[in-house]
Amino acid sequence: MLNGLESALLLISFFCLMIGIGASLEKSDLIQTLQAKKPLFWGLALQYLLLPSLACGLALSLGLPPLAAGTLLLIAACPGGSTSNMFTYFARANLSLSLLLTFLTTLNAFWVTPLLVWIFSSQLPFAAAVTIPLPNLIMTLVAALLPVILGFVLRLKSVNWAHRVEKWGSRIGYLSILAMVFLWYPKMKLYFLTEDPTVFWSTGLL
Repeated sequence: MLNGLESALLLISFFCLMIGIGASLEKSDLIQTLQAKKPLFWGLALQYLLLPSLACGLALSLGLPPLAAGTLLLIAACPGGSTSNMFTYFARANLSLSLLLTFLTTLNAFWVTPLLVWIFSSQLPFAAAVTIPLPNLIMTLVAALLPVILGFVLRLKSVNWAHRVEKWGSRIGYLSILAMVFLWYPKMKLYFLTEDPTVFWSTGLL
């Protein structure tokens, strides 16, 4: 949907934002999150059980066509990405927990995502096989975690520089959100006007 220039600009923006997010991480918070088992357990349970269940429920209750139902299920079965970390950072929520969940769900996606699709697709009225884009999952893991690691290492070396990088990273993050809105809205407008609105409702509700 995006051309090469738009994709490059958004990639650079998110890369800078994720470095800023990494620069905001405290080592003590990361250790505390690793030691606390319950938040990780419930985060994975909600990701792996609640989201696919909601996707099936929405697909059935809204009567989605087979392709839309399969796509919604695939969205629910895929791991969290860098966008979830971005909104967690802006909400001042538990950033270390969000990053760990992104890491674990992406790392396990090579076998968990196909398994979830296979299990929950039996509840939906479609039989078409869903292809799992494994190379894209690798790229997601790299794009979500590499800049965070760089920012975290920077904070360990220099807190002052980490504060500067965090400040500019958050600014770039806000600009990237605005860029997505302005770049995607004209292209999405045609889809909103021509496609079945229940498809958009189901995705938004999920």
